[in-house]
Amino acid sequence: MKKLITDTFSRKISPERIYIEESEGIRFVATVLVIVGHILVYMGVKTETPYQASIPEKIFIALFTKAGLGLEIFFVLSGFLLMLPFISHYCINTKKPSLTEYYLRRIIRLELPYFLVLTVSSLP
Repeated sequence: MKKLITDTFSRKISPERIYIEESEGIRFVATVLVIVGHILVYMGVKTETPYQASIPEKIFIALFTKAGLGLEIFFVLSGFLLMLPFISHYCINTKKPSLTEYYLRRIIRLELPYFLVLTVSSLP
């Protein structure tokens, strides 16, 4: 089980996995958009008086309150990266991706941390 978890979370590139380094930069930009957008929304909700921002601050706020843009970037990037093994299978006859392995990796990567956070946050 330990080997399965370490193999699933590793960034080791194997012949059957496609890794695009540039996707990490795009993912970083999307993450920053989402985090800063949430911070600005939180600050706007928590302030009792309206904040009078200068022109550069208004531009900054307008750019980073687009948290939805960061989510859209994540969705497009994820869809692109998830389809690559299937496209390479059908176009250049590589090994067919296993949906069982795919769903097992998704469960380990997404559901286990989700349930861990859910459990910890529900403790009194």
